[in-house]
Amino acid sequence: MQQTTYARTADQKTESGLEEPGIAMGKKVRIAVVDDNAPQRFILSKLLGNDYDVEAFESGDAFLASTEAFAVVLLDIGMPGLDGYDTCRALRKRPGGNAVSVVFVSAHDTADDRVAAYEAGGDDYVLKPVAAHELRHKLSSIVAHREAIHTLAHQSNKAQVLVQKAFSKVGDLGMVVDALRKLAAQGSHEAVADLLVSILKAWDLNGAVRVIGEGGPLDRTTDGPLSPLAASVLATRRDSGHLFEFGSRALVTYPYIAILIHNLPIDEPERRAGLREHLSTLAECADLRIRDIAALNGQPAQSSDIGRQLAELGRTLVQISEQGRNNLSQAQHLLVEPLENLERALDSMSLTDIQRAYLDDLFKGALDDLHRYFDRATDIDLEFREIVGRLLKLAANGH
Repeated sequence: MQQTTYARTADQKTESGLEEPGIAMGKKVRIAVVDDNAPQRFILSKLLGNDYDVEAFESGDAFLASTEAFAVVLLDIGMPGLDGYDTCRALRKRPGGNAVSVVFVSAHDTADDRVAAYEAGGDDYVLKPVAAHELRHKLSSIVAHREAIHTLAHQSNKAQVLVQKAFSKVGDLGMVVDALRKLAAQGSHEAVADLLVSILKAWDLNGAVRVIGEGGPLDRTTDGPLSPLAASVLATRRDSGHLFEFGSRALVTYPYIAILIHNLPIDEPERRAGLREHLSTLAECADLRIRDIAALNGQPAQSSDIGRQLAELGRTLVQISEQGRNNLSQAQHLLVEPLENLERALDSMSLTDIQRAYLDDLFKGALDDLHRYFDRATDIDLEFREIVGRLLKLAANGH
């Protein structure tokens, strides 16, 4: 098995972090020449060696046995053993094989030959003897298209990551809305404590909840018994309505509610900020519900103070709702419009059917995810505003 290497380099990852087969940042594009004719291998390698990193193989079997990655393959059709068509089919079946551009090189130029090359998975076709200017032009176009496709795919991947983050935020806010609705139906301190613990678990947070009732403190944890240290922290009464952070831990305190968290996601600043806001909202609403339960049980109600706090909470939730709508509008502009512009830009490129189908599927999936996200976010915002409206009405009626 003979194999000749010309100016060979190792692959690297692109600046985006995505692997682009046969293209190393700041280095030449890698090309494989597969031909059983030694003079032809030598000519093509010398012809392209100044502009590309070229590696030559004497057969399809030798090429397929290589573990190296290439951006383009110049593939002879008529070879003993595995011919060019079968070599191309085998390449396409490999993981990542569809990302390699295959240019068939043949001495035959019939319609049947070209159709067979296309059906085998080829991207282009050149005739022997190879015209240097034609081959350079084809390779230049192929490389430019590959780089453009890779850029578009990278941008689409970034958009999908943003969509997943947005879905996470919508899911967290949806649980807050659901919890506010459920809190109004709870009739005991135990039920309020259990509800708060269930929400912490849904957010993958470990910690404890303390509810102060007429019979003293009631503690619940997400896992295992409450440690003496955690109990002492929950018993510490600090300024009401504040969230205190110490590394990955946090404490939210209100007169009748305290929530202790052990594992805030310090490596996810955006989610951490959202959880802080949600925890404060839940603690304040739970505190008001405990006051309601006390009033229903005939204890001194301090109704005017509750009404004032309801009004203040309602105003805070209105601000959160307005901020959510603004964020939603900005997200729609930042995510949907660039994707649509990128999709329109594809029309100006000479893409193969395979490349166009791949990118169409990529864009369709991203846009479908975005539309589902915006529909869900709109529904949650409507539910959120409905709850805020009821709170404000309750405060206006003097509780």
